[in-house]
This record gives sequence, C-alpha cells and structure tokens, in this order.
Amino acid sequence: MKSTCSTLTPRRIADYCDLRLAPLLTPDEVSTLRECLADLLERNEYPPYRGSSLDLKALADQLGMDASRLAHVRSSLQPIFDAVARAAVEPSPSPKHTRVSAP
Repeated sequence: MKSTCSTLTPRRIADYCDLRLAPLLTPDEVSTLRECLADLLERNEYPPYRGSSLDLKALADQLGMDASRLAHVRSSLQPIFDAVARAAVEPSPSPKHTRVSAP
C-alpha cells in the first residue's frame, strides 16, 4: 500500500514550483506551470512525453510558452512532471471495507 506522505497533491506541486521553479522563471510562467500540473493531476492525465523525457515543444505549445525557456529549465521540470506521470498510472486506493457482524 502506498504511503500517504508520498501522495502527490496540488499543495505539493505548488511547494515544488515555489521552491524549484520560481527562482528560474517569471511569476506568470510559474503560475501557468503550476496550474497545468495541478490540472493534469486532477484529471489523472499523463503529461506530454516523447520517449522517457518531457516533450517540451508539445508542453510549450499547450501552455503558450516559449519552448527555449522550458528547455533552459528542463532539469527542474522533469522531476515534477515525472511525479505527475507516476500519479496518473498508480491505481487509486480502494476504500476500506468494514465488516458488519450479524446480530
């Protein structure tokens, strides 16, 4: 069973963006990426990949950003997009069943 502390949440995405991406990108770019990541997570959708790497051109086109700006920070983008990809393929936890004893 997966630990709840390793579960990716919109809050953890925001924290990552603030810590790792904010020093490298403009506030608008960080906000756009944060919204994209949270949306992918919410829809349980796989990010744009080409092979095992993030497809920066597809991502840039999707977000209306410059692909060269994203290429400049690829090493900081890859880990959070990888986390979203892992979250998209992980099975959702099944609800715990409680036994009801017969009277």
